[in-house]
Amino acid sequence: MIREHKFRVVILRHDEMRREIARVYIEDKNINLEMVKKGMAWWDGSEFEGVEKIKFAEQVARRKKIGLWKNPNAIHPSEFEAH
Repeated sequence: MIREHKFRVVILRHDEMRREIARVYIEDKNINLEMVKKGMAWWDGSEFEGVEKIKFAEQVARRKKIGLWKNPNAIHPSEFEAH
């Protein structure tokens, strides 16, 4: 999705493990949101400015069984890492 494009990273905050939480843009397109719309990413449940768009995008992707939502047994990344 971002290969061969110039992109911009906007750091929003750091999590409890000091990882950077960020938004990625190509021009004015929010790549985080686009990935959720396409079922390529999961909303992590955190609250931030603009979160309603992400929540809605995930609800639509789930309902339409887009991307990872085709799999009824999709494993949340936090659960997968624990295995």
